[in-house]
Amino acid sequence: IPAAWFLLLPTDALDFSKSLAAVSTFVSNMLFYSQSGYFESDAELKPLLHTWSLGVEEQFYVLFPLLMIILARFGKKKSAWVLSFLGLASLVVAEIAAIRAPSAAFYLLPTRAWELGIGALLALRLAGREFGERAGALRQFASLAGIAMITVSVFIFDRTTPFPGVHALLPTAGTGLLILAATPATVVGRLLGSEPLVKIGLVSYSAYLWHQPLFAFMRHASINEPTAAVFLALSIAAIALAFVSWRYVERPFRQKGRIGRQAVFAFAAGGTALLAGLGVLGVMKSGFPHRYDFVVESIPGYQLDNAVLQADSWRPLSKITGDPNYSFVDNRSDRLPTLPADGSRRVLIIGNSHSKDTYNMFALNPARFPGYRFARFGVQIACIDDDDAKGLFGSPNWRTANVIVVSTRWHLTGCAPFTGNADDFAGVRILAARAHAEGKAVLLTTATPEFPNTGRVTLADKLVIRATARAGYPLAAGQREQLREYIDRLHFELRLHNPQTERINARLAVLAAELHLPLLDKSQYLCDSVRKACAGVTADLHKVFYDDSHYTLDGARTLGARAADIGWLNPADDSAAGH
Repeated sequence: IPAAWFLLLPTDALDFSKSLAAVSTFVSNMLFYSQSGYFESDAELKPLLHTWSLGVEEQFYVLFPLLMIILARFGKKKSAWVLSFLGLASLVVAEIAAIRAPSAAFYLLPTRAWELGIGALLALRLAGREFGERAGALRQFASLAGIAMITVSVFIFDRTTPFPGVHALLPTAGTGLLILAATPATVVGRLLGSEPLVKIGLVSYSAYLWHQPLFAFMRHASINEPTAAVFLALSIAAIALAFVSWRYVERPFRQKGRIGRQAVFAFAAGGTALLAGLGVLGVMKSGFPHRYDFVVESIPGYQLDNAVLQADSWRPLSKITGDPNYSFVDNRSDRLPTLPADGSRRVLIIGNSHSKDTYNMFALNPARFPGYRFARFGVQIACIDDDDAKGLFGSPNWRTANVIVVSTRWHLTGCAPFTGNADDFAGVRILAARAHAEGKAVLLTTATPEFPNTGRVTLADKLVIRATARAGYPLAAGQREQLREYIDRLHFELRLHNPQTERINARLAVLAAELHLPLLDKSQYLCDSVRKACAGVTADLHKVFYDDSHYTLDGARTLGARAADIGWLNPADDSAAGH
C-alpha cells in the first residue's frame, strides 16, 4: 500500500484500490477478468494480479465441500465418477474458451475447476493409504514422466499458447503423477525431498505472494523496462522476504498452542475489513489524484490520466460521423459520406487505431493542408476483403476519394478468426489492385515508432513528474524549454528498436517498391536525427503520446504541423497526378 501511494498515478491507484478490495473478498480473478481488454493496462504492471489464482482456489474451497456433502451418501467410487465427469466437462469448456474467450478461460473458476478436480481425485485415491517403501519400476517411470512433463511445459509454452485448455493437461497431469508416484523411495522423490528443495518449498507460498508486487512496482518506478539483472535481484529479495513471512507469519499462525482459533478468525476478520475498507476508500477517492496536484500547478492543463486522452483522441471522428461509440474498426458510420465530391485532393485514411492518429494530424491542421479533404475508414488490413470489411470498397468515401493512405499498426497475422489473407501485406496487394483499377493513388506509411511506457504511464509522464516534483511551481520559461528539450532527447535515446517493427518496415519497403507505391516514413515528422530528439511533448509541455505510440490531440496537432513543414504528404500530389 505505501508503494502504491508513492508510485501509482491516479488511474493505476484506482485499479489497485479495486484489486485490494477484491483480494480481501476472494473475487480478484473476477475483477481482473473484467479489466482484460485491448486497451487495458499490461498484466505485468498490476501489483496484485497474482492473487487471481487465490480467488479461484477460495471459490473452489467454498463450493467443493458442499458438493462432497451431497456426494457423501453415494460412496467414494460413485463420487469419483461424478468428479471425473465434472472435471471432463470443465476441461471441454476450458478448451473451447481458450480459443474463443481466452480471458474468461484464464481467470474464471468454471474453466479452472478441472485442474483442482485432479487434486480432488488424487485425494480420494490416496485417502488412508500409506506410501510404500519400495519404489517399483512403474512408480519410478511415472514420477520421472511427471517431472519431465512439468519441465517441458516451462520451455515450450509461451504467451501464444492457448491456455488453460488441453495444453494445461501437460503440467497438471505431470504434477498429479508426482503426487501419486514420487514417494521417498523413488529417484524423483529423493530429489524433491532433498533439504535445499524442501526449504525452498517451505517459503514458496510466501515467495509467490511477494514476487508480483516487487516486479510490478519496479516497473512503475523505472523509466525503461528493468534489466534481467534487476529482476534477478528482485527474485532474491522475494525469497528473502518470503523467509521472513514464513518465519513470523505462517509458522506462528499454524501453531495451535501459540495462536488460538478465535485469534486467527479475529485477525482474519479485522484484516479483511481493514484492507477492503482501504480499497473502497481508494475507489471513492478515484485513486487520490490530489497527490499529483503539483504537476498541474507546474504545467497548466497537463493531463495525467491517459485514459481521458485516449477517449479524447476519438472525438474528432466521433463528432464528424455522429457516432458516440466510434472505435478503431467495424464502424457503420464509416460508410457515411463525409468527403465532398469537389476538385480537392480527397484522401481516405484506412487502418486500425493508428489511422485515427494520422487522420487527426491532418484534420486538426486544415489551414496547413489547403486543397485537401480527409476521411477515415477503420479496418484491419488483413481483413480488407472479409465479409465484415466489404463495406470499405462500397462506401461513399471510397468512391469519392482519389488518394488512399494506409496507416495502421501492421500485423503479421491473418484475419482471425476468419480464413482469408495471411497478413496485412497480402491485404495491401488486394487494396492496391482495387485502387489501381479505379484510378486511385495509394500511399503506404511505416510503422509508428514506439517509446517506453508503463501501462497507462508514458515516458513523458515519468519525466514530467520527476522534474516538477523537484523544481517547484510554476515553471519559469527557461525551465520549461530545458524540460522540453530534455524530454525530447530522452525520447530519441530510448526509442524502442523493436526487431519486429524493423522487420515490418523492411518488408514494407520491398512491397512498396514492388507495387510502385510511395512509402511515407513517420519518423520524418516524429524525430530529428540532427538534434537527436523525438517529439515527446508539445511546445506547452503537453504529451504527444498517451501510450507507447498513439497520439494525443495535442500531439496530433503538433505532428501535423511538422508534417506540413517538411512536405510529408507531397507524394500524395505526385501519385494522384500520375493516375
